[in-house]
Amino acid sequence: MRVTNQMIMSNMIKNISRNAERLQKIIEYTESYKKINRPSDDPMGMIKVMDYRTTLSKIEQYSENIEQADFWLRFNESTLTGFYEVVAEAKRIAISQSSEMADAETRSINADEVESIIDQLISLANSKLGGRYIFGGYKTDTPPFSRDGNYQASYHGDDGKMNATVGEGVSLETNITGDEIFMGSAGGVNIFDVLQDLRDGLDSDDTNVISNQVSLLGDAMQQILVGNSEIGSKVNRLEIAENHLNNFEMDITNLLSETEDADIAKTIIELKAQQTVYETVLQTTAMISQLSLINFM
Repeated sequence: MRVTNQMIMSNMIKNISRNAERLQKIIEYTESYKKINRPSDDPMGMIKVMDYRTTLSKIEQYSENIEQADFWLRFNESTLTGFYEVVAEAKRIAISQSSEMADAETRSINADEVESIIDQLISLANSKLGGRYIFGGYKTDTPPFSRDGNYQASYHGDDGKMNATVGEGVSLETNITGDEIFMGSAGGVNIFDVLQDLRDGLDSDDTNVISNQVSLLGDAMQQILVGNSEIGSKVNRLEIAENHLNNFEMDITNLLSETEDADIAKTIIELKAQQTVYETVLQTTAMISQLSLINFM
């Protein structure tokens, strides 16, 4: 087959185009710091990149869930600590007013104090965070506790348990309900009933009733401590989940980097080499073009 000048020029143009394309791709690597910028660069690699990015997106959501759950639980813990301290004050009143040093007048005064304590505890039991009541179970939009005309405390929440998704198929319970921690639905004491009885005993100057509430208030304090311990256990589980996620995120990030990130030092060397090749191709093409033109003349 006869090789014509047109065929030579066509091959030279293709060669220039091919080397220019290689040069442009390497320049793109150095500018983006990525060796995969589009599916055509590495189809299988791009599939891995998309998978890694999806996983990292899920990890970010799980981390946000953990952060919110941790904040919620620690607020629960703080509120229960305040509740415990107020109940402890009620117990001190019961102890002091059940002794022979007290009389009808001091008991009447302390009856009013216990009445204030009950109102304070109702307020704490109706604590909310971010517009949501924390002790009402699923019913987070209405106050879980109230007092009726006879000053008896009532629970209006439910026993719903909220969960936070902290991993693929992994969720952790993030709340404790008011009926179990304050009303004794799980087998403990109804703290509000105990305080109501204490107030009535103080108001009626009945030392037997007052004395009976001392141990019950001790049980109430222990009940709150158990609830706080349960919350602490949930916080610990969240921390374990968070540490696992952090390690997993680091692993996936490294895999993503290995798959798509360019080795800049190596890429710069390749860039310089490709620039040399491209310039050589241009010079060679120019020389051949001149010779071909002379032959044509």
